[in-house]
Amino acid sequence: MLIVMEHSATPEQIETVIRAVKRLGFAPQPIPGENRMAIGVLG
Repeated sequence: MLIVMEHSATPEQIETVIRAVKRLGFAPQPIPGENRMAIGVLG
């Protein structure tokens, strides 16, 4: 799965999503882009 954050997402919001993915038992993989952050979800 790929979660694409809005370009206005703060580092705190990105970290909240990463923690939620981990809490659900999946492995988040941050993928920084030129304009926005994506988070790959593995597992």
